[in-house]
Amino acid sequence: MTENNPTEFSVIYDGDALKQHTMDVKDLAPALLSLGQAFDRANSLLNGEKADINLNIKALSPGSFDIALILSQTLQGASNAISWDWLTSAINLREVLIGTPSGIIGLVMLIRKLKGKKPKQIETPEGITFEAENIKISVHKDVAKLFNDRITRDLIEGVVRPLQKPGIKTLSFKEKEKVLETVDSSEVEYFTFNGDEGSPKEYIIPRQRLQIDSLKFKKGKWQLNDGAHSNWYLMDDKVFLDSIKKGKLFGMYDILICDVSMNQQILSDGKLKLDYAVKKVINHFRPGEQLPFKAE
Repeated sequence: MTENNPTEFSVIYDGDALKQHTMDVKDLAPALLSLGQAFDRANSLLNGEKADINLNIKALSPGSFDIALILSQTLQGASNAISWDWLTSAINLREVLIGTPSGIIGLVMLIRKLKGKKPKQIETPEGITFEAENIKISVHKDVAKLFNDRITRDLIEGVVRPLQKPGIKTLSFKEKEKVLETVDSSEVEYFTFNGDEGSPKEYIIPRQRLQIDSLKFKKGKWQLNDGAHSNWYLMDDKVFLDSIKKGKLFGMYDILICDVSMNQQILSDGKLKLDYAVKKVINHFRPGEQLPFKAE
């Protein structure tokens, strides 16, 4: 594996509620997780399985609330088979999601400028032009691809969600001292993806960590815990299931790093139903020593 040049930027939530340089972890943690998953999703859409992307927090001096993040990319496979020139690099991924100091439009700015309107999209030699009422915006085709992806849009909505809290006014992204993009609390509503509301919705969460909560199974479903809740997940990874049948060991509290599908439906009685499925087990390990369980 070969690592590409990382890019560093910061995320700043600001407002009267944050004057003491503190923020509720219940607001901050999901927002940062959504940002990391948004980069995972963008990398998957634009690069496939050719490279992995990682978003890490960098420690800052005491008293500062700025969150420094390092986005790095690792090339998968034989180094001679793929060139970095063929990939959307870490810095380019940051640009298509957030933007650049020179004002090149990324996904966040595009959503802001469209103000929640449903645009027409016209392909041009330079990219994609979005038109809605008196708004006309041209962007790179990769930005348009992310704009049209429900999962990416839902994850970006999760990043701006803390702005719904009283006293949190702005969210800014910076590269050193240069502002990449700023979202105001009055603009949060623009970030809600309005697709076909009545149809079933599938959300893919890449690289989620789940812990085996029970060794009881029902109808192909495993009881797994995401750290907050325990739910039944359909195990839909045939490769992983085949490895279990061939003798792969697993046990209580093992960790699975996996791509997870959440399918939301509106039932005939008007109630919502949410089903979970593990689409792909990327890694499986045991935290510490424990007695393994061998499937029959």
